[in-house]
Formats: sequence, structure tokens, C-alpha cells
Amino acid sequence: MKKSPHIFWMLALCLFIIPHLNFGQSVGVGTNNPNPFAILDITAPNKNQGMLMPRLTTAERTALGTSISGSASPNASNSLLVYDTDLQTYFYWDSGVWSSLTGGTN
Repeated sequence: MKKSPHIFWMLALCLFIIPHLNFGQSVGVGTNNPNPFAILDITAPNKNQGMLMPRLTTAERTALGTSISGSASPNASNSLLVYDTDLQTYFYWDSGVWSSLTGGTN
């Protein structure tokens, strides 16, 4: 039985490619060299832009909290950050409650 040279070349290709894959790679937006300690590195091209967080009304934020609390793992979304447009402040989800970045819970 004649051995196929294709198997050799496929194996050689895999051995060459696999070591060069970076599964823990940082993603850069607006930069070709993202910070290796960041998962996401966003750079404004003209240094005159910011980042907009998701904006929700109080009712939408509360409904989202109810949805999270009803999930199989209520801690799965800890640190979720949104901007409440009615109260004009940021809230983050922590252990089943929305907490304001300026203090207090809601």
C-alpha cells in the first residue's frame, strides 16, 4: 500500500502553524499594537473620542436585573455596567443588585 505524501504535508503544516497561534490574544481597535495586558485596547485615532456604555432607562435597567436574577447563575453577570439615562448615572450589577457608581443601590 502506497503512503500518501499529503498526510506528511498536512502534518508538517499543522506543526508549523499551531505554535504561531495566540489563543490569549489582545484585541485592538484603532491600534495595531494592543496592550498585551488588556483583552480590549481601544484607541481613538484623533485622541478626541470616548467610549459610550450601553444606555438604558431605569425601567429597562430594572428589567435587565430581573432577567439576570432569574438566570441559572445570578453572579454570571457581576460587573455588568450600564448608564441609566433617567437618573443620569452609571450602575453596575453586583450579587443580585444594581449599585450606582456614585454610591447606593437601586
